[in-house]
Amino acid sequence: MNRITARLATGLLIALLCDRADAYSVLGIRYPIGLTYKTCSGMSHSMAGTSAALPNDHNVGLRNPANLGLIAKTVFSSLATFDFTNISSEADGATANDMAFVPTTLAFGFPLGRIGTMGLSYEKRSGAEVRYQSTYPLEMQLQSVSGIDIDFARDGGMSVWQAGWGYSVGKWVQVGLSYERVYLNLKEARIKRIYGDFIHTSVDTSSIKFRGNGIRAGVIVPIDKLTMGLYGEYILESDAEYANALYDGTSSPSMDRKNFTLALPPSVSMGAAYAFSPEWLAGADVDMVLWDVYSSENLLVGAAKGTALSFSIGGQYIVAPNLLAPKYWEVMQYRTGFRYSQLPVETAREFAFTAGVGLPLSRGGGLLDIALEYGRRTDADYAGFTEEFLHFSFGFNGGRKWIKSTQSDY
Repeated sequence: MNRITARLATGLLIALLCDRADAYSVLGIRYPIGLTYKTCSGMSHSMAGTSAALPNDHNVGLRNPANLGLIAKTVFSSLATFDFTNISSEADGATANDMAFVPTTLAFGFPLGRIGTMGLSYEKRSGAEVRYQSTYPLEMQLQSVSGIDIDFARDGGMSVWQAGWGYSVGKWVQVGLSYERVYLNLKEARIKRIYGDFIHTSVDTSSIKFRGNGIRAGVIVPIDKLTMGLYGEYILESDAEYANALYDGTSSPSMDRKNFTLALPPSVSMGAAYAFSPEWLAGADVDMVLWDVYSSENLLVGAAKGTALSFSIGGQYIVAPNLLAPKYWEVMQYRTGFRYSQLPVETAREFAFTAGVGLPLSRGGGLLDIALEYGRRTDADYAGFTEEFLHFSFGFNGGRKWIKSTQSDY
């Protein structure tokens, strides 16, 4: 009986994903860490994540730490997102909706004079929140089994603290380096109920904890109106903890604890930005995640082998950036962008369009970023299932040159 029900549960899981589901992400269940967030400043976010070569006062080492070399004032940056997800099944027209609030970034930059600029930041790098509650009645009884209930929940994700430094070598090149402390926490619970002539319930819970160290380094090279950027990240291989408890309703829970080695994939990004005029700015990035290096001893399964590629392109327009007495709408920063990503599973893809606006709060000292992102995820192994998402993001950025005497620079 256990073999039969195990096969049923495994086979039905994909078919049940949208049947009475309350899910943050159906596809996220397959990924080793969860859906990744493109952590960056509000400006970069509304330009589809373009950031490798994008000069930005408030991108405090979140992507390319060399950007710290361009910051000459004390600044802070924040970004939070409301994530609305719609999951649909082509087979029966079933849909499910969910909403999550995700504070993604908080960062500070402190200029240190001739020795450069220091940056501190917190990032929510990925989220693993998943919920399923599904019932599958069998049309024909199989050995006194008439139906199965499956509940699944996963919580947690990966967050990163960074301490970085950036330096500008004259006007020729900016360099940056940051230390990262990586935290990964995942908790899963599976509840399976088999009913018919009898009711059988099993509960399977597990957790994974990882604490690691990483480095991020980058360079930015301005060439007249063109700016080139390159950065990479490497997280050192470290031990992780795994714990599992299984209760099948017939005996005492079985416990399993062990340590395993987790090697997260390194990544490399390169990009360019071009200032056509004071009004127009455009940028483009290409990102590569090297999943061949990833290893988790089969405890975080689902990663593709090879390199996952993504690209983004975005632009910004300011109507009248140089007028002495402009109207407010003439100094607002209008932005848009597009991105395409291969997700950590090689059969899964994601694309998104972004649009946003930067609202100046005071003369050069503060900015409120508002952005909308619409996108879709698909996975060839989940034929007939589609996820659409809408992100509403907002971030407040401030800064001040302390050598100024004015009281209104925020």
